[in-house]
Amino acid sequence: MRFAAIVIAILLLALPARWVISGRHGNECGDCATRLVAELRNSDDDDAGTVSFQQIGPNLRIKLALKNLPPGQHAVYLHTNPVCAPPDFPNIGAHFNPDNKEHGTLNPYGHHNGDLPNILVGADRTADATFNVSSISLGTGYPNSIYRGESIVIHEMPDDLIDNPNGFAGKAIACGIVATGG
Repeated sequence: MRFAAIVIAILLLALPARWVISGRHGNECGDCATRLVAELRNSDDDDAGTVSFQQIGPNLRIKLALKNLPPGQHAVYLHTNPVCAPPDFPNIGAHFNPDNKEHGTLNPYGHHNGDLPNILVGADRTADATFNVSSISLGTGYPNSIYRGESIVIHEMPDDLIDNPNGFAGKAIACGIVATGG
């Protein structure tokens, strides 16, 4: 019995303090928002689905449930400005890039925090995808936090994953403002 108590005490001491203090088992971000949601509109101002963001340990889980988009591969980025004005979304700003890296997840010098994987929209004009990324946070005191409000943008073509400034992804075709949600 005494041996078990010692083992438990050692394990508790080995855990990062914020896991124990915050009571968020498995969430390394003690001051993170629970969840952020973006409701997207396409260039015709039709509902284009939702994107949800949830901090899970050191990673941010991004779930896309998209609709009313043209079939094919499309780039997905977080942009700096929380402004989405169809039809051409002119004020979305640059890619979210607080780490001041180059564009593209294959870039040997590192990538913009807001560079996300391409998605494939089916013939039914829908797409579902889930990404787990470590370059973005929901923490309120972190430079890589999207808690302040950014936009998530779908582009007309896929990202080539390396070329600056935007991987030849073309114009924006859908956009949503990242905002606090339930």
